[in-house]
Amino acid sequence: MKTKIKLFAAAVFLLTLAGCSSMKQIWDLKGIIVSSNDQIFTGKSTTVPMDIKSGNLRYEFTATSDPVDNGYPVSIKVDDSSVASVTQSASNPSSYTITGLKSGYTAVTASCSIYNFTFIVYVADTSRGITVDKLKQQRLDDIARIEAEAKAKADAEALAKQQAAEKAAAEKAATDAAARLAAERAAAEKAAADAAAKQAAEEAAKKAAAVAAANTFAPKAGDVYALNESEQKYIYFSAADEMRMTYPTSFASNGIGTQYKVKYTASKSKSENGWYFKTVDGTTYAYYNHSSGDAEVYPAENFDRSIYPEGSDPWDWADDPKTTSRSLYNTWHVFYRSSEGGNFPRFYTMKFTSNGNVTFTGPRYVIGDEQVVNYDNIDYIRETLTKTYSYTKKDGIIIIKNGGALYYDGKQLMDAFVVKKVTDSAKIQKVKNARWFQPSDDK
Repeated sequence: MKTKIKLFAAAVFLLTLAGCSSMKQIWDLKGIIVSSNDQIFTGKSTTVPMDIKSGNLRYEFTATSDPVDNGYPVSIKVDDSSVASVTQSASNPSSYTITGLKSGYTAVTASCSIYNFTFIVYVADTSRGITVDKLKQQRLDDIARIEAEAKAKADAEALAKQQAAEKAAAEKAATDAAARLAAERAAAEKAAADAAAKQAAEEAAKKAAAVAAANTFAPKAGDVYALNESEQKYIYFSAADEMRMTYPTSFASNGIGTQYKVKYTASKSKSENGWYFKTVDGTTYAYYNHSSGDAEVYPAENFDRSIYPEGSDPWDWADDPKTTSRSLYNTWHVFYRSSEGGNFPRFYTMKFTSNGNVTFTGPRYVIGDEQVVNYDNIDYIRETLTKTYSYTKKDGIIIIKNGGALYYDGKQLMDAFVVKKVTDSAKIQKVKNARWFQPSDDK
């Protein structure tokens, strides 16, 4: 009686591990029924030969639980999906198709709980001399090699375990023979461990400080930084707390561009005249607060741009942005006047959605390397163009796929620019020697 109880408990335990969820599954599940071409397989496996040369690369079979109404799910596993793949019929979930992909061999296993049936698939390519017999031999060789490696590993582990046991016995004998020396040695080891732990903590603290320093935007005197380098706008720090922003203006006398001094303190994220700095995932962004009143330091070289929410007056918004909250997932209007194409005023809209998409709509918009404009036809202003891009948002910084960065603070949407250090010495020299960039000029 005890034996029967143990056998019953073992059966229940195994099926429970397999995921059974009802007494019907526990009592009725007998195995898995696998068939092909109306032939039911009675063994545990069969071989499926294929040949790339002949195009014989498909094999269909069915697999269900036994009995069929048991409801237990059948799962399919492919050992090497680069050799063959398995697809399930949409109209008949019990029907599967094995498709050969490249020469080689693999195993396709159909499972129902603890019951399995395996197809050993050989994909030959007789046009290259790769036959099924060669693949079978290769599989046998691989099995023999794996078994040999497993045996060698087991022997090595057994030897290591034996050596460890012998070493432990020797150490125990030495400890029993010299208890005093062992105690002294333990004290010395503890002191060494404490010293090592202290050193490790100091090194970890130094590493953390170095990482924090690397992620902190802390300019040094004489360093040259680029703000939107593709448009040749640069930031130069002539002193540790002073930033100069400059860009070239072709119409200026002798080609000298405008320079602005922007006070910047490393301990603060805001400068004195409207520039803000934010570091996100190691990248520092600069963005300008239009409400500061210092519109002259806006970094645009050849256009003026204002972003304002739908329903607001663009001029009032640029001078005194509303302090009430504005959802990002709204329609934002953009007004800009560009020197390109006749200096005509233009408008377009940006509509953000919470699924990570932003749609640009208007007569002309520029994003990343894409530019939609028709200089030959003045009527293009009346055309409406629409395109949607994906974007990511973190800590207020919005990165639009294919180029462009914005900053959103809960009520305003502003342009943002990546600030990065110029490490190429040739570029630094070019910037320093350019006439429109003279840090010593008192302007």
